[in-house]
This record gives sequence, structure tokens and C-alpha cells, in this order.
Amino acid sequence: MDNVITYETNEFNTIVIRRFDESVDPAINLSELQLWVNNENILPSNASTLDAYFANWTDKDTPLPPNTSQGFVNDVNPHLFNNVVEFGVGTSGSDPVNAIIINDIPSTSVNDIQAIVLYHRGGDGNVGRAIGLTIELYNNDTEYDPNLLLPLATTTPITIGVRGYRYDFSSFDTYTLGFSNGTSISQIPLETYDGSTTNSIIREIPTIFNAKVNIITDATITGGLSVDTITTTGNVSVGESLFLGDTSLTEGNWTLKSLTITENATIGGTLSVSGSLSNPNQPCFKVIRTNTSVSCTSGENLKFNEAVIDNRNAYNSTDFEYTIPVAGNWYFYYSFACDGEELKVQSQQNTIVRDEITTGTITFPIKYSLGCKGMVIIPCSVSDVIRVRVENGSVSLNYVDELNSFGGFLIG
Repeated sequence: MDNVITYETNEFNTIVIRRFDESVDPAINLSELQLWVNNENILPSNASTLDAYFANWTDKDTPLPPNTSQGFVNDVNPHLFNNVVEFGVGTSGSDPVNAIIINDIPSTSVNDIQAIVLYHRGGDGNVGRAIGLTIELYNNDTEYDPNLLLPLATTTPITIGVRGYRYDFSSFDTYTLGFSNGTSISQIPLETYDGSTTNSIIREIPTIFNAKVNIITDATITGGLSVDTITTTGNVSVGESLFLGDTSLTEGNWTLKSLTITENATIGGTLSVSGSLSNPNQPCFKVIRTNTSVSCTSGENLKFNEAVIDNRNAYNSTDFEYTIPVAGNWYFYYSFACDGEELKVQSQQNTIVRDEITTGTITFPIKYSLGCKGMVIIPCSVSDVIRVRVENGSVSLNYVDELNSFGGFLIG
């Protein structure tokens, strides 16, 4: 086959009868439960090995006592699968009971069930207590569903109070023993007899445990796909978006139309980018002088008072310093005009000199004739302070057309 899906199991070993709304009132009063497979009610022959108990569904692993002696395990007293359809109560449990759980049923495929028949205690004052009950089938093995969370099949909650309820499954057509016109231990009852039995609706749920999926040709999924781990040995192409959550991608080549990473990402190998790599959060800044030109003398930082670019708000326009927001290698530049005298201007990291411009006495007749520019790459840590400082002489900052500026950006 081109597309093969192998279901590891659709077999159940547990039957649950419970109130769908989890109410504890009224009491549960049942006569007999029948599970018809291959023309046989298989519960009585396995009664001695079944583990059945009353429970409250919110604490389903804790057995609760029955009313008086109407439990499951003592064959002297009536119980739910003794192959006797009592008119009175077969088994009974009251508040806080709202469920009956029957474990250790011989492993049976849901597809092999012909019918499930549930007989309720008779009498007009009693049959109404069946309203709200539902039957669910589970596989409680450790590797499948030990906490009874994923029913393989479930019935709709009972809405009318009658003596019996018949649920037809997918193998119902293979049943050949005929039908009784009343309660019976040897035949499935008619859908209705004297208005006291009803054929109720059963819904088989396609729960897949530990499924192995092998798809050789294309597969289209119109809804959502939720998986724990994706492993591929070939190429995978995702046309739209792929949400991974906590899952991982391993092996093969992945072609993604878009990839958004909101947490940290580690790339152990080489990242090849054929297009452009956009990084809008890369820290950078550029500051200038506005309104008036100004002189900066010995012991002063270059007085750039306005940020044209500062995407991390890290420049202090009062102290004229930039505080590093992200650790890494940074590229910095700065420019100013000679003020006509000997000067020494330094780029400093935490007062440590990283770059320096010096000149002798300038003899040009016009001030600002000599423009100076410095450039440097500095390894930085978070909270390092970067400044450009006049150590000797004086310089000028020209505000016209942003002729002088100070800036930098993280390069890696």
C-alpha cells in the first residue's frame, strides 16, 4: 500500500458504567450487565477473575463499599454478572458512588462486540434511576491508558427510564441466536418488548495508541497535527507555519517558508542563508550635536546631545556615554573637528583607553579645517560604559548637516 496506518490496539479490558455528569444522586441500582461476543455473553464465565468495584469518578482508583451485601465478588449474593437478571437490585451503590469499574475483562476488540445489554432494577419507582448513566470501554494497560482518560467507545447518556438498554456494535450482524421478547440470559432482547427495552446509541471513538504511521506518498492534513517528536531521514517541506512547542527536529533537511523563534536557539553546525538575515533587535546607536556647535575641552566627553538612532535607549545625553546592553564584539566610530590647537581624544571603555587620536598645533588659518575620525572594535560586556573623551586640548562639534557624530553597533 502507498499509505499504511497500523493500529497497535483497539482492544479493551475495562468497562465503566458511570453517571455522565458525575452526580452522586440517585443511587446506582442495576440487575445485570451482558457483553455479547461471538454469540456468547462472556462476563459470567470470567466472573471469578474480574476486578469490579464502586468508585467516585474523581477518585476512580479508590474502591467504595456497596449498599449492604449487593456487591460483586461474593457468588452467594447477587451481583452484576452472575447470569441472573433479577427483577430487584443486583448491585447497588449510593453517595459518593457514581461509577462502577470492571477490570480484567479478557482483552477483546471493540470490533468483535455484537452488543452490550444493561438491565436495570425493575419497578416504576426504580427505572428512572438509570437516567444519566453511560457505558465506556477502556484499555487500562500501562502502555496505553492506565488512568482511564481515553475511551475506545462510549454510549450516549441514558435519557429514559426503562428496564433494559441494548447497544449494538459493529459485529451485531454476526449474531445468530435470535432475540428474546423479555429479559434473557441466552439471547439478546428485541429492540423493544412491551416498551421496556430500548436500543441506545453507541459511539466508537478512533483512539490510536502507540500508532505506527508509514506514508509513502503525499498526505494532506486539513486540521491540526500534534506530535511529541518528529524524526525524519529525508526532506520535509512546510508550506505555511510549523508550531513545535517543546518538540525537536532531528536529521534531514527542513525547508520552511518562515521560522519564528521566541526562545533561545543553539546552532551546532553551519547556518547557511541564501537570502537576507534580518535582525531588527540588533542593538545600535548614532548620536549627534543639535542646535549649536560646541567646544569640548580637556576632561570632557564629546557633547553629542541627541540620539538619531538608539534602539535600546542606552545613550545618556547628559553624561554623553553609552552603556552596553548586549555582550559581544562592538564596532564604534566617532568624529569631531580640530579646534586649532594640539589635542588628544580617546575612545574609552570603563575609563580604559581603547583608541586615540592626537595632533600637534594646527597652523591652518580657519578653525574646523581638520576633521578627525576614529574607528575601533571592542569586546564588551553588559553594562560597560563607552565614551569619547578629550584628554588634552579642545575640539569642536559642528551641528550643521550632522558633520560630526558618535555611534556603534553589535557585530557578533
